[in-house]
Amino acid sequence: MKERRIMWKIFSASAQGPIYYNEGRNNQDAVISYVDDEVAISFICDGCHGGINSEVAARMSAPFLVRTSKLLLKDGCSLKDLPGQLFEIYLGYLVSQVEVQQFRTVEEKIDFIGSFMFCTVIGAIAYKGEVLLLNCGDGSYYLNNKVYVVRTSPNERPGYPSYNLYKTYGIIPPDATDVIDIRDGKSTKIPDGFEIIFLKESEVQLVGIASDGLNRLPKLYDELRAHATSQISLSLCLNRIAVVRGEILDNVTVSFLLKPKGG
Repeated sequence: MKERRIMWKIFSASAQGPIYYNEGRNNQDAVISYVDDEVAISFICDGCHGGINSEVAARMSAPFLVRTSKLLLKDGCSLKDLPGQLFEIYLGYLVSQVEVQQFRTVEEKIDFIGSFMFCTVIGAIAYKGEVLLLNCGDGSYYLNNKVYVVRTSPNERPGYPSYNLYKTYGIIPPDATDVIDIRDGKSTKIPDGFEIIFLKESEVQLVGIASDGLNRLPKLYDELRAHATSQISLSLCLNRIAVVRGEILDNVTVSFLLKPKGG
């Protein structure tokens, strides 16, 4: 008898924060999801406010991470081995985005990386009886009826994966473990992989991920979760919170993976 598969549902929404609207800037968050009868994948990438065009990295990275995760699993990679392989492939992808620009000087590369290439990553993958949560930077996770984990960054400076590009191009030593902000001398750790959490699928009815714009507002989780019944309902709820009620300042993006009733 063929094994019965659980068909997850994924609903996501994103809203521009008034800080960005008032500055005349784009929403720097991006969310992409994929679901079939074997796997459910969702990634949120959040650009750096200090990087004037960091939505570019977010909007390129989210679909790349979803697509690459799907291909790795289809090719036989286990969920346990996926984070390490995905991070390595992703760093190679970031390098390729710099190389295709054909810059001739290190200064050009520094400007491009700082303006275009910084984004955080938070993701959730359900596959073969397990749920994997991945994070590089900040954001929050939700499990069933509660806020599960909130990831914050010291001094609100996440460890962006693209900091590794500074080592690739000799801007900092190849064995460096952090970068120094020339504005105030404070350091930020350079990530060498994803932070991960494994859950048994049997323990999960709903799992959610969110960009850090929701970190300080966990009270909104119950309201958003209640509207994670359709794409339209969730989007209307989040935009009502952002635009009508004005309860958020930063861009906010959420994505919920729901197990069907009886699943």
